[in-house]
Amino acid sequence: MKIEEQRRVKTRSVWMDVFKEVQSVSKPSRRCGVPRSTIYRRLQRFETKGSNRLEGISRRPHKLAKLKTDVEIKKLILNVRNKHKWDPQRIQSHFKQINGPNLSVATIWRVLKRHNAKSIKKYRRHKDFKRYHHPVPGDRVQIDVTKVACGYFPYTAIDDCTRLKYARLYPG
Repeated sequence: MKIEEQRRVKTRSVWMDVFKEVQSVSKPSRRCGVPRSTIYRRLQRFETKGSNRLEGISRRPHKLAKLKTDVEIKKLILNVRNKHKWDPQRIQSHFKQINGPNLSVATIWRVLKRHNAKSIKKYRRHKDFKRYHHPVPGDRVQIDVTKVACGYFPYTAIDDCTRLKYARLYPG
């Protein structure tokens, strides 16, 4: 028995001892800070099973529900994965298109994980682009002209090497 479980059993035995002293459920629940329903439940187990029922019981179901995936479906999922290198969502949509098995993305993912299918490598574009620039200042200058209200023309000039900007407004 683990240390944590031993602590729980010891705590539950204290509850039972306090109950035996006072013969009331309300007082041990207030004294120990436990709901009365818990004291009732533990008392019932203690009376029917004895002191060994102070241990926790497993909440795992006795029978598991029938699994959705059988051997054929697993093979089908793995074949589609190996052939096309698709993720679970794409495999699910493929099955819908060909009227295949109706499976959730989570089920397909569990099958792939159980069979140690490697994750799909996603390629991304580089974010560090090479910036175009001229090596000598003043060698190339980009000039833009637009017309604004009242007949004025703003001229902007940008040097390709130094990225210096110059702007001036001229009447039309």
